[in-house]
Amino acid sequence: MALKCFIRNSPDKAELILCVAVLYFITSCQDPFEASVIIKSSLCFGGLYTFLRETRVFHPRQHLSYQIEAEWRSRQLALIHAVILTVGSVLCFLEWPNLPEQGDWFITKATRSSNEAFYTCLFTSIFLGYLHWDLLWLIYHKADNYDLSSMVHHVLYISISQFLLIGDTYYFIRPYAWLSFTELSTPFLHLRWFMVLSGKKNSKWYKIFSIFFALTFLFTRVVLYTFGLIDLWQARKIWLKFPLGIYLVVAGIHLGFALNLFWARKVLGALHRAMSNWSTNE
Repeated sequence: MALKCFIRNSPDKAELILCVAVLYFITSCQDPFEASVIIKSSLCFGGLYTFLRETRVFHPRQHLSYQIEAEWRSRQLALIHAVILTVGSVLCFLEWPNLPEQGDWFITKATRSSNEAFYTCLFTSIFLGYLHWDLLWLIYHKADNYDLSSMVHHVLYISISQFLLIGDTYYFIRPYAWLSFTELSTPFLHLRWFMVLSGKKNSKWYKIFSIFFALTFLFTRVVLYTFGLIDLWQARKIWLKFPLGIYLVVAGIHLGFALNLFWARKVLGALHRAMSNWSTNE
């Protein structure tokens, strides 16, 4: 009944139904463990969103417009997901010593032990579940909150992540760790947005969140990402032997870097303003 109500009230019913069908189909092609985690992740984020909407927990005291409150809840979920993924990335890094030779680039599912690349599989699946949910949210709210860059980002990383998990081999276990660590900057992005909507843009905490967002973004999504790409190309003799689809994954990772560089221009501007305001108020 809730799903029927959701579909009926959607301004993009056909597009939403098609997206659900495509996401369900590609998820059903995964192994049972990954498919189960992906679906449960999407349902958990959807359930948490509903809980936040009904209870208005951690919402501003004053009621805002429907569009702003919907985005407020979406950003709450994005913050929670980013924290989960950042912790998960650390666990993925810690898996590296336990992997066999070249196992940080590919592992055959039939021969791997239960503790090899477990966290990589788990958190990639959680990540996919969140992206599925958030892509549906973006489509549902497209008329009120059109965000093409986020849609492109989600479709790109859904395609990459689904490909790396599907089939009889897990690919690019090593790059996943540093790719997921880039979520370190996301909580600060949303915290500064909450401060603006709460009328606290001139507060000390807004400036702190702004500076931390810019620094973590530039460190993880530009500097660390650059070293990750260097590491990727140094291992080209390994992945050039992979199926042809891996070349699209490599292209997608580079496209993600291009998106980060595009956003970095705005981030640098925001960092300059934050530092200038901080110096002015000292």
